[in-house]
Amino acid sequence: ASSFSDLHSSHTSSHTSVAHVVNDTCRSSQEVHSSLRAVCPFSGSSHQIVYPPSGIIPFKGFSLYMAPLGYLCDQAEYMYALFGELYRRFFVHLHTISSRAEGILGLCCLFESLLQTKLPAVCQHLKTLGVEPLTFAFPWMMTAFAGHLSTEEVLLLWDRIIGFNSLEVLPVFAVSIFQFRASNLLQAVNHVDVEAIVEDLRCLKVLLLLQQTLF
Repeated sequence: ASSFSDLHSSHTSSHTSVAHVVNDTCRSSQEVHSSLRAVCPFSGSSHQIVYPPSGIIPFKGFSLYMAPLGYLCDQAEYMYALFGELYRRFFVHLHTISSRAEGILGLCCLFESLLQTKLPAVCQHLKTLGVEPLTFAFPWMMTAFAGHLSTEEVLLLWDRIIGFNSLEVLPVFAVSIFQFRASNLLQAVNHVDVEAIVEDLRCLKVLLLLQQTLF
């Protein structure tokens, strides 16, 4: 997609290898070593705690952000540079707590607001069942739907994030999934039914659902 090419070009114009990216982060191996370690806060302990230089501790599923990019780049250093730009612009906000409108908390609020506005009957039915829609939407948004949609659809969704320069595409798409399966959700009688209805997203088409929700 052209958006990915533009994003990649904006970054690789000044950073063309993994070495350059690493050098931008830490100027020397001594700085890397010193930034990896901190004194254990427990008194009387000589143990040290290891931190990544960036301060971001990778979590389970972190590699999902990079995996789809393997279909766009044939060289590892270019994929790393593209991932770095995507992460700095967008994905870092999906697992850090902040007051930003596009932080994960703001996106959760937007999801709930849109869902109640567009699907009040579904919201009421799920509330009656004791089911919280955000328990399903949160992991979708936190991983930007990587690992939930097919690779092609993930890239199409990310292309819209880049095009609109906004993570708000994620809660809008999450609402579109509930809208697409609204009739099934209204027939659910317990949490297990709801989970089965929204569990498999690999057959969904991003552009079709977004259009149905937005227009």
